Amino acid sequence: MPGETTYKTRAGPDELAVVWNLLRSFFEWFGEVGFFCGRVIHAAITPPYEFRELIRQLDEVGSKSALLVLLAGAAMGVVLSLKLETACFGSAPNRRSLRSS
Repeated sequence: MPGETTYKTRAGPDELAVVWNLLRSFFEWFGEVGFFCGRVIHAAITPPYEFRELIRQLDEVGSKSALLVLLAGAAMGVVLSLKLETACFGSAPNRRSLRSS
């Protein structure tokens, strides 16, 4: 009838194709990650072992990330100290009421 709205109750071929493509790409990504992990493990356990190169790269990456680690540690220290203060001494409104009495 004119003026009535009709609602689609079933997904058409286009919607199913979109969902199928999303699911397929999702599982393909996990497959690629699995193959990558397999190659990494294989490369890690087969000779030649390059310990000098490993130490050089650890030194290179470690020296460049020291500032980031320092700043993250300082921020976590501030948050933990504030949390400890609240846990041991109560919240700020309780301390004001104790001072005024």
